[in-house]
Amino acid sequence: MCDDGIELGEISVDELVEKIKSDEYSLLCGNGLTKCVYGECWKNPDEEFYKIFLRDTLRLITEKELHIECSEKFFNFIRIEYGLKIFQYYQKLQKQIESTNYKYIPENFLKKFKNIYTLNYDVLIPRSNAKYKTHKDGFSKEAISACEIQERYGDNGLYYLHGAFHLLHISEENQQYKKITSDNDNGIDLLTAIQNVYQEVQQAFIDEKWEEISKNDPLLVYASRSKYKLWAILTDDYLKHCYKKLEAEEKIVVFGCSFQNDEHILEALMSGKDKEIYICYFDKNDLARFQKKIKNTKNKIAVCESKGIYPKLCRS
Repeated sequence: MCDDGIELGEISVDELVEKIKSDEYSLLCGNGLTKCVYGECWKNPDEEFYKIFLRDTLRLITEKELHIECSEKFFNFIRIEYGLKIFQYYQKLQKQIESTNYKYIPENFLKKFKNIYTLNYDVLIPRSNAKYKTHKDGFSKEAISACEIQERYGDNGLYYLHGAFHLLHISEENQQYKKITSDNDNGIDLLTAIQNVYQEVQQAFIDEKWEEISKNDPLLVYASRSKYKLWAILTDDYLKHCYKKLEAEEKIVVFGCSFQNDEHILEALMSGKDKEIYICYFDKNDLARFQKKIKNTKNKIAVCESKGIYPKLCRS
């Protein structure tokens, strides 16, 4: 029972798997999905990573004597450096994990859901989707507007709520976007293609080629607190569209999300009424957190222990 009187119904794994056989339910996923594929060796960066990043970035600015005379350029510099460093961290982990087996999210799992919303920065979902082509993300290798991206979505869409490493925002008067793709003709996979672009932009910063930098700005929400993440979302045309789309979902399954510092996503889920929302929890701490954060709602909300759901959906 929640503090304000909302009782969360419980549903079994088998009951939930049975419900989402058809293309009626959408999926909201977090890092828990990545851990299901890569196992427990998949770790998020710890606080020490961020301390080292900040130290090395300030040292780079000093050593290169960069003339970053305005806050916007400085912020973009931080974005590029952070994007490259954290991507290299994920890339190293992925290469270690995949040294004997190149893994994707199974096609059967992806096809179970109408729309997929992801909070993940890693490229597991875009690589899997590029392989199986189960969902459209609306992006192109060429620069297009958020409106054009919306028009390119089909019945089954893939939405990056906090951006993604392979998505680029072009800083012009009208917001435009493009995505990095693998070059199969030259044998370049998506991981290498992303790293190449980020390194080119990093060099442009060192050379102070500001116009070149603005053409390849990673579309990533870096804020640590929910209210700042929401501000970043609502001031970006594409991210705002994804957020509003999530608000409008009527039947959705939440898998691998703890909602720590993501209260804005929970609020989007709970908005409206008469929705069916199934929240999969990893342990009792997760369940207690959901119960504490869910406020008055007119939606049907049920919880389900997450253990066993992923393999059953992959097989069915």
